Order: sequence, then structure tokens, then C-alpha cells
Amino acid sequence: MVLDAAESAELALLVEAGSMPKPGNVEPSRDFPDTSYHQFQAGAVGARSALEDAAADEAIGRCFRRAVKGASRHEGGNTHFGALLLLTPLVQAEASDGVDSVDAVVEDTTVDDAEEFYRAFQAVEVNLGDVEPDGLPDAGDDDAAEKVRERGLTLYQVMEGSADVDDVASEWVNGFERAFRRADDLQRLVEDGSPTSEAVASVYLEMLRTEPDSHVARIHGDHVADDVVSMANNLDVAALDRRLRYDDINPGATADVLSAACFVALTRGGLGI
Repeated sequence: MVLDAAESAELALLVEAGSMPKPGNVEPSRDFPDTSYHQFQAGAVGARSALEDAAADEAIGRCFRRAVKGASRHEGGNTHFGALLLLTPLVQAEASDGVDSVDAVVEDTTVDDAEEFYRAFQAVEVNLGDVEPDGLPDAGDDDAAEKVRERGLTLYQVMEGSADVDDVASEWVNGFERAFRRADDLQRLVEDGSPTSEAVASVYLEMLRTEPDSHVARIHGDHVADDVVSMANNLDVAALDRRLRYDDINPGATADVLSAACFVALTRGGLGI
């Protein structure tokens, strides 16, 4: 199946959301109390037109803000903020010089892009927890966009300042290393005969077992993020899911990076769809 970059991004979001089991995250048989699996599907569809604009080489920040707004038109609130922050530059890279050129795309972002990024927070409610990156405007402040412009920060510089506390920002400044590595894992599993949904769920579980989730760390603390890694290595999948849901622990950053990995794998023909 041959897809363009925006189609691949939409499908990546749908594949990630539809794969199971994914302890602590939305899946076809598990909703959050305030957000359903179908709203995650709606979010993927709603982001599509803005991702097409990114593929047409429009400004990353504006495309990202429009994608977030489009993905949040349902009643379930924020479903794809972090995933779209990864997918928007990946789509633009894939549509121009190929997905491997994403470093050049993010490093070329501007102050305008940074301002649009902060304005995207005004479109949806993003749970940032109690951790704020040092030296950056508070994303929850109404005047954050003006502050970032006054300081002349590009979006790439904002991501540099957030990389120590946010997995998505870390991807921006580290060459999308995890997304590419996990895309290789997905492709290897599919080539070995695993159905796509099973491969995606397997990679998700491996990520939980090896990589503390920054969203969990921001909301619950680093010790809880480390506890999730330990639980993922010592509990069966059903018990892990019960524990995470009982404690309201959502490894959301892991799902965001996994969505990006699905996109990379799709662009390389590695998911067998």
C-alpha cells in the first residue's frame, strides 16, 4: 500500500491507538474515564489536513498548532499533542528529502514556530505536572508566546531547553533516535511473522521495560517512572494494566514516541500494511 506522508502519519496514529495490549494507555478494549478509543481515532483524522500542509512545506509551528486544534475537535480533550509534535517535522522531512532528513527540518525552525507552539497550549489542556524546564517561559502562562518572541527563541531551542524532562523534546534534539530504533524493532518483528498490531504492542511493552516515561515522571515523580519500569519487568500484562489504571498512571510519552516509530516504519514499508 503506497501512502503519502500525511496519510502515513494519520495511519500511524490509528495503528498505535488500535494496537493492544498497551497497559496504561487507551486501546480498543480500554478507554480513559474522560477520553475514549474512538476519540483517539477522531483525533487522528482531525489532524490530517494540517499534516498535509506540513508535507507541502508550510511552517512547522503553524502546522503543529492547526494539527493539535484539529485533533481536539472531539469531546475528549487532548489526545495527540506530543505525537503531533513528533509527526509534524517527520511528515515535512518525508515529503521533501525523506524521513532521515528530519534533523535539518527541526534545526531550521524559527521564533515564529516557537510562538505557535506555545499558542497550541491555549487550544488544548495539556497536563504538564509540576516540572517546568529551566529558563523557558511557563507554557501555562497566557503570555508565554509573547515571552518566547521577546527572547528570540526558536522552536528547536525550546526543545533543547526541555529535552532533559520531556521525551518528545529529547527526540527533537537527539535525531529522533528512539523513533528510528523502535521502527527498526517493528520492522524486524513483522518480518519475523508478527501481525502488525502484535508487533506494535510488543515494542510498547519493551519500551515500558527499558525506558522511564517522562510524562509519568512529570505527573508522579521520577521514582514512579522508575517503578513502572520495574513493574513492567515483573508483572504480567494484565496485572500491569490493572496497576497502572488503578494508580492513574499513563505512559503517554511512550505512546507518542511509538506513534512516531510507526510512521517511520510505514514510510519504509516495514509494517506490512
